[in-house]
Amino acid sequence: MEQKTQPTLSPTVAIIIAGILIAGAIMYSNSISRKDSKNTDSLTTDTESMVEVDIKLMDKDDHIRGSITAPVVIIEYADYDCVFCKKFHNTMNQIMKKYDGKVAWVYRHYPIDKPNARGQILHPDAGTKAQAAECVASLGGNDAFWKYTDALFNTIPQADPSSLLQLPIEAKKIGIDEKQFNDCLSAGTFKDKVEAMFQEGVTAEVRGTPQSYIALNGSLEFIPVYGAGSYEDISKVIDTLLMSKEVADKAKAQ
Repeated sequence: MEQKTQPTLSPTVAIIIAGILIAGAIMYSNSISRKDSKNTDSLTTDTESMVEVDIKLMDKDDHIRGSITAPVVIIEYADYDCVFCKKFHNTMNQIMKKYDGKVAWVYRHYPIDKPNARGQILHPDAGTKAQAAECVASLGGNDAFWKYTDALFNTIPQADPSSLLQLPIEAKKIGIDEKQFNDCLSAGTFKDKVEAMFQEGVTAEVRGTPQSYIALNGSLEFIPVYGAGSYEDISKVIDTLLMSKEVADKAKAQ
C-alpha cells in the first residue's frame, strides 16, 4: 500500500552535522524494522544515530553510475514499476551532475512482485523488468544498463502489462541485439540474480521502495533514507559526509 507523508529529513540534518563536527562521535544502532514491502514517497531517516547495516559493500560487479572510488556512496534498492522510484531516479540524476566524481550511485533490484501479508502483489511485472535490465547489462555493459534503466523509468509505462512488449524495443534502441536479448529474457537467465538482490535487501532490512543507504566509501555505517528524498535533502546529507571526511583528513594530517 502506497503511503504519503511529509518529508522529515531536513530537521535532522543539523543533528548529523552537530554529531559529526561538534561531538566528534556518533552512536550507532539497528533501529530499522521490517514491514510489508511497499512504495513510498515519505522520507524518513534514522539520522539521529547512523545505523550499522548488514549490506554488501559496493564492488566492481555492481551497477554503478559514477566512480567506484568516489568518497560518498549511495546504495539504492528500487523497483522499476514504483512511481516514487521514478521520482527519486530523476532526483539522483541531478545529484550525479552536481557531485560529479564525488558520489557513486549503486542500483540494486528490489522488485515488489511477491504477495504481501494480505496476499496482494503490488508490481507483478517488476521482476521481469529487473531481469531485462540484467540482460542488457550482460550484452552491453554498465553504460547500457544505465541507459536502459533511464528508459524503464522515463520511457516505458510503469505498472502496465503492455509495457513488457516494449522491453526488447528499448533494448534495441540502445544497440542491444534483439534476438540475444529475447533469448536471455525468455530463458530467465538472471532470475536467480534478481532474487538474490531482493534477498540482500531483506537482509539489509529494506522495507519499501525506494530505500537508500548513504555512507562514506567503504563504511558499513549508513544514513538510511526511506522514500523519495528531495534533491535538497540528499544534497545536505552528501555535503555533511564530505565535510566530515574533510575534517577527518585534516585531523590525520596533523
